Amino acid sequence: MDKATRSFTELQYNRYVEELCNLYQNAFDYVNDASPHNWSHVHCLKRRYM
Repeated sequence: MDKATRSFTELQYNRYVEELCNLYQNAFDYVNDASPHNWSHVHCLKRRYM
């Protein structure tokens, strides 16, 4: 992944997290407490079975 793609992905991720924080504070706290590796395997079915 090149630098421009990574920065765009991080910017997009930050926007989604900010939106999540505004909508559901408990979900935002959960995402911050758990690492992305832990919650992505639980909630992303496609990745769970790979």
